[in-house]
Order: sequence, then C-alpha cells, then structure tokens
Amino acid sequence: MQYERTRPKRLRKSMQTTASCAYCIEICGRPRDGRRLRPARPVTREADPARAAAARQTGAAHAPQGLLPARQTPPAPRPLARLPRPRSPHTTIMKKLQTLWLAMPIREKVKLFVSTLLIALTAAAAFNIYAMNYSTDATEQILTAMTRCETAQKAMQQEESAFRAYVHNQTDETGTALRDAILHTENSIGLLPDDYNEIGAERCARTWNIRNAYNTYGKVRDRLIRTDMEQTGSVSNLYDLYDMQGYLNQYFVDLLKITVEAGSSSYQSIYPTLHSFPYILILFSALVLLLIVSLSGVFTRAMVTPVTVLAQAVRKIIQGGFDEPDVQVDNTDELGELVNAFNKMKHAAKTNIETLQENQRLSEKLHQEELDRTVMAKQLETIRLDLLQSQINPHFLFNTLNTISGMAQIEDAETTDKMIRALSGIFRYNLHTVEQFVSLSQELSVAGDYMYLQKMRFGDRLTYSVKTDGVDTDQIMVPVFLLQPIIENAVNHGVIKKEQGGRVGTSVRLEDGNVHITVEDDGVGMSGDAYRKLMEDLEKAATPDFAAAAPKEERHVGIGLGNIYQRIHQIYRKGQMLIFTKEGEGTRIEIILPQDEKII
Repeated sequence: MQYERTRPKRLRKSMQTTASCAYCIEICGRPRDGRRLRPARPVTREADPARAAAARQTGAAHAPQGLLPARQTPPAPRPLARLPRPRSPHTTIMKKLQTLWLAMPIREKVKLFVSTLLIALTAAAAFNIYAMNYSTDATEQILTAMTRCETAQKAMQQEESAFRAYVHNQTDETGTALRDAILHTENSIGLLPDDYNEIGAERCARTWNIRNAYNTYGKVRDRLIRTDMEQTGSVSNLYDLYDMQGYLNQYFVDLLKITVEAGSSSYQSIYPTLHSFPYILILFSALVLLLIVSLSGVFTRAMVTPVTVLAQAVRKIIQGGFDEPDVQVDNTDELGELVNAFNKMKHAAKTNIETLQENQRLSEKLHQEELDRTVMAKQLETIRLDLLQSQINPHFLFNTLNTISGMAQIEDAETTDKMIRALSGIFRYNLHTVEQFVSLSQELSVAGDYMYLQKMRFGDRLTYSVKTDGVDTDQIMVPVFLLQPIIENAVNHGVIKKEQGGRVGTSVRLEDGNVHITVEDDGVGMSGDAYRKLMEDLEKAATPDFAAAAPKEERHVGIGLGNIYQRIHQIYRKGQMLIFTKEGEGTRIEIILPQDEKII
C-alpha cells in the first residue's frame, strides 16, 4: 500500500493533526482545536499482489520526479481503542463497605443499624431542640421587655387611682391601698430593662428618665401626703402632682411604643432564620431517612436468601404440607438455628393442630352463647346512641349558646339570656347524659326548659303546669329522655293545631309501688284510624327483633313515642305506656314504671 503522489505539505500537516487527535475524535467526535477535519483522499490499494511487489522493488528507481518511495510513505492513522474508564473512588469504598457488612454477624448488623437509627433520631431531636430554644430565646427577650413596660404602666395607673382615692377619702384602707400601689410601681420600674448594650441608647435614656422623674414625683408625693391637704398651697401642689402623674404616664406610653418597635425590628431580623428552620429540618430528615433506607436495603439483601427459603417452606405449611422435607440451609449462624427450630415446630404443629381445631369449635360455641345473652343489651345501647345522635354539631351549638348568653348578660337582655340558658340546659342534658337512668327531677327540669321556650314562641296560646303531689322526684329514677319527646308531641300535634291554643300538664303520683307519670293536653286529639295506626306502630317497636329486622323503620319510630314505648317494655317487665285520646278534646298518655324491678 502506498500513496500515488506526494501529498502537499498542508495535507501532510492535516494528516499529522488527525493522527495526534484520534483519541479526541474517538471520545467527542471533534479535534482539540474545534475544527472539522476534511476527509483525506483515499489511498490507492493494489488489487494484484504481484504488481504490488514489483512496484515496491522498482518504485525507488523508476519513481518520477515528485514521487516518494513506498517505504517512506507515512502509515495510515489507526483508530485508537476506547480506553477503560477509571474506577471511581466512591465505587471502591462502597465495595469495601459492602464486603465488610456481609462479613459481620447478625448481632453486629442489628447493633449498627440500631445505633445509626438512634444517632439519626438523636440528631433530629437535637436540631429540633436547638430550633425551639433559639426561637424561644429570641422571642422571650422581646416579650419580657414589652411585658415589663406594660406592667410598669399599669402599676403607675393603679397608683394614680389609689392616690386620688386617698386624697378624696383619707382612711386607713385607702392609705394601705396607696402604699401597696406605690410599692408595686417601684418594683415594676426597677424591673425595667436598662442595659445599654441590650436595649440601645434611646430606650436606656427613656428608662432612666422615667426612674428619675418617678423619684422626683415620689418626693413631692410623700411630702404632700405628710402635710395637711387643707393648708395654703396644698391644692396647687396637688394639681402639680397630677400633672407629674400625667407626664409619667406619657413617658410610659412612649417607652412602650419604642419597646414594641424595637421588638418588632428584632423579630423581623430573626424571622428569616426562624422561617428557614422547617426547610432545614425537612432536608435533614430526608437525608436521615435516605441513610436509614439505604442501610435497611443492605441489611435485607444480606439475609434474603435463607429467609426466602424459610418463607417458601412456611407457605407450604400454610397449605397443609406438613409432609414436605425439612428446610436445609448452609447457614450455621442465627438463621441456621432458626431453620432448625422451624423444622422441629413443623413436626410439633402437626400433632397439636387437631387440639387447636377442637378448642376453636368450643370457643365459637361459647361466643355464640355470649352473643345470645347480650342481644338485649346491644339493642338498648343502639337506642341510647340513636337518642344522642344529632343532625348538627351539638358541641358547637352549646358553646355558641353560652357565648350568646354571655353577650345577653352584658347587654342586660334578661329574657334573651333566660331563653338561651333554657336551650343550653337542653343541649347540656343531651351532651353529657350518658347514663341509662336519671332522676325524675332532671327529666322535669329539661321538660320545663323546653316548655319555657315554646311559651316564649307561642305566647298565651300555650300554658304548662307540673303537679307532683309531694312525690320526691330526686329519689325516683326513670329512663333517660322520657318526658321531653312526649311533651313535644303534645305541643306539636295537639295544642298548636288549635287556633286558640291550649294547655299541657304533667303530673306524678305513687300508687302501689309504681310511679304514674301522666302527660295530658286539651288539643285536637286523634281520630280512631289514627289511634289504631299509632298503636300498631308502637306494638312493632316493642318486639325484640325489631331493631335487627327493620333498622330504618325503627329509626323512624324511635324519634318519638315509639322509642319510649320500646324502651319501657324492654327495661321493665310490668312497665306500661297507656294512651287515651278523643278527637277534638285532647290526649292523655300515662306511663307506669315499677320501682322494684328492672331489666337492664
């Protein structure tokens, strides 16, 4: 192979540049000087080997002027092979760490993992504590300075009030109050910050102005107190003292204003640092989490093979494969001991499984018997929860009513306050009464609050009376939420439907060891069809399986009379709820509760 003609000097230089930059072209496809290389003219190759040999022998002798012998032809540039990339030091370090980790016993792995976790958590906790201390210390100084200024200002105002009271009425009591106020003011002024380096020149100067002015004021005040107020010139001195008090109050106002401004400026200066703490904590936590996750992955990979074999054996055991061969692993460490223990447990489990199945059957039988015994208690609990349910948030309403009641007291709105208190009492009773039985007096009180609200709504159209016939209602226990639904039913479906309104009365009497509670109204009453339909619904509500068989229907009836009717018949064996009505004349509901026996 040879060049046919001598290449020009410029082209030879280009070839040398190409050879020297072959590695750069191999790597990035462009020479070092950034210029694109123009492809060299292809070299003419002799297809016939004989002609090529003859040409090499006679080339030098017969070469025309300007031609080079074949042996002087520069070799064609060879493409350089891709050099292997040097191994990163990071990769080498990780390889060594991984080898060291795999060689560690399991105990040491756990210790290292736990230690790393504790160190990470301790570092996170330390950073949190530091951030909290930094923010607390930064704001505590600001709040302390403002609090002391405000305390001194209020103390001066109290001293001024005490002095005026003493001037108008010089008694031992006003004198003692004045001395206490003076002592409080002196202590408050003494606690004002006065460090020049901490509070600055202006606040320090105003603080000392207050102290000097108060000392002068104190001398004048003490001299005026020791002299007779009625002497000539005392009145003028008194008014001068009042002026000094006004100046001092203005000094305190100015000092408090400057202190607030200084505190705001100080807080604005540290706000960027405080604001960056959460982001730093998030970044730090992410790094700690990444470290823990990485270490967890390495820990898992070091133990995955024996654990996987053991997991496969466990799956076969779950499917009943107790006859499978024992698990065999090469580990002689803790995992090997675990596998051996598993093999022994597998043989023992086959012997014990029949006993466990028999125990399970006995447990299910006992559990079913327990469910049968508690079905009545569950029904009663369901009813109680239904009564406590509300379509709105009762806590929000209760708190709001208390707030409105407080505003009504401030505005001297007695009627509004009484109505709100009555409604609050009803909500309080619904919220905090979780017992199944309450005293009859509580039920009557809630019913009274409800009727008071209805009377305020309907005015003279509605009257309400309670008659107990000397019965001690505090000693009589009745089911919770017994009277108010019945009275509400009498108002809404009986009295209010009459144009002229009517009367609702509640009476209590004892007869033959039973409590008779009667709620009577002179409203519109019920027709025969309506009365029969009502009694049919009440009988359905009293059946034991009603709640489970028809929960929606039970909820519909349970809001009013059906709920009370059902509970009376489930709690008392001889309890009764009698309804007497006549269309156009009213309705009377009598509840009979035996006091000597209950079914709970």
